[in-house]
Amino acid sequence: MPSFEETLTCPICMDLFDDPRLLPCSHTFCCKCVHSIAHNRSFLTCPLCRYRFVVGQILPINRIVLSLVEQFRQEQLEENRSMNINAKCYDCKSYQKLELCCHCDILLCNKCHNRHGMDWKARDYRTNNLLLSKVTWLKFQVNFKLRHEKTSILNERLHDIEYKLRNYRHPCNRQQYHENKRQMETITNDLRHIDMQLKEKVVQNINIQSPICITPLSAASSGYGSDMN
Repeated sequence: MPSFEETLTCPICMDLFDDPRLLPCSHTFCCKCVHSIAHNRSFLTCPLCRYRFVVGQILPINRIVLSLVEQFRQEQLEENRSMNINAKCYDCKSYQKLELCCHCDILLCNKCHNRHGMDWKARDYRTNNLLLSKVTWLKFQVNFKLRHEKTSILNERLHDIEYKLRNYRHPCNRQQYHENKRQMETITNDLRHIDMQLKEKVVQNINIQSPICITPLSAASSGYGSDMN
């Protein structure tokens, strides 16, 4: 069974009736919709029942439908006003005119809306900035310590992480904060892994470039241990 709003909806434009006109077959359409389908035609066929009639006929206004549409619009207006005045703020629980947070879809009063999510955002910005600093430092280390090697893979991974950090939405509620926190933990683990790879490569380079220096150092270390005994 169609709802009351659907009953007041024009079958052609799918909006509420605007200047509803009654066809000879008793179906109703917006005046502008009838004109749009009757353009340059001498006969018009009803879109619902296929009844044909002469286009030149004067179509009467469906005053019952017009009255119902006006009544429906007025009720919707009153309902919206009532919601804005009487709805309860999600944070402070007071009843007043509310605004919708576009990020988490909750209704807040003006005061709460202005400070909404600032705590979560502040924490998130701090973490984000720390990770960006870590990315910058690692990029420098990669390019400085491994400047004679192909470091495109490490640089690409660092570039991807930097892009994610600079292009994600900061949270304004607890749930979003914890979702972002999990993403940050993943990024932190990725950076830790890159750091370990960097250190391993540096050690490998030292071993390759200075094999003679490492052997005496090892021997000296073992001798030092025996002297202590």
